[in-house]
Amino acid sequence: MEVVDWKIDTNSPIPFYYQLEKYFEQLIESGVWAKGIELPSEGEISSKYEISIGVVRQALKRLEQKNYISRRKGKKAVVISEPKVTLEFIAHQISHYESLKNKGFEIKTKVLENCLINPSEKISSILNIDLNAAIIKLSRLRFISDQPMLYWTSYLPTIHCPGLEKIDLNNRSLYQVLLDEFNIQPNKSRKSIEVATGPKHILELLNLPLNEPLVYIESVSYFNNDKCIEFYEGWHKAQNYKFVFQSSISS
Repeated sequence: MEVVDWKIDTNSPIPFYYQLEKYFEQLIESGVWAKGIELPSEGEISSKYEISIGVVRQALKRLEQKNYISRRKGKKAVVISEPKVTLEFIAHQISHYESLKNKGFEIKTKVLENCLINPSEKISSILNIDLNAAIIKLSRLRFISDQPMLYWTSYLPTIHCPGLEKIDLNNRSLYQVLLDEFNIQPNKSRKSIEVATGPKHILELLNLPLNEPLVYIESVSYFNNDKCIEFYEGWHKAQNYKFVFQSSISS
């Protein structure tokens, strides 16, 4: 495998092994070095980046401990990690559908449920609607590069988007449909994130073993004058996502 051009910053206080480790992580997470690919030999890496074999071995050992690569004595290291899907939580971005498409990912969304229900006490409180009011329950499974990566359920008040349950939302962005069909554009959201063990049926949908940890996200989105348009709870595969948060700091 050809080693991509890159140089150790010899003026940086960051240890050489750590610089190399993070650079190789970037190559693996971005898919430049795909799962199953052999890394260059320790000698090739040492020569290419003008660093000692000891530095190379330390970086590779740390990558192995983090399950990015597998090493066997006398063999080249092999990539065992899938590329990471980066979800960015930044001020101007509410939906991730178009962001992932723009990054070149093949996105497919399968609707599993789209119907009218009555809300639970928790959901009626979040959406600020009566317990007897009808809401839309929309459950979907998202595939990225043909791999099931995310299962999530959205709850929306019918008063803002009547008839949404009759619209085909397979392989479509919900927020684009809200804009096109109902002239609704969410402008802010509040999210909570935790690691949890998912329900059995969700683990099965994501092709994961029982007790596999997932990233669980709850999100509430708003539009005009703080009107709540959606509450969703989503289950993400933990090992295939990188979550990036951006915030502003005022002096």
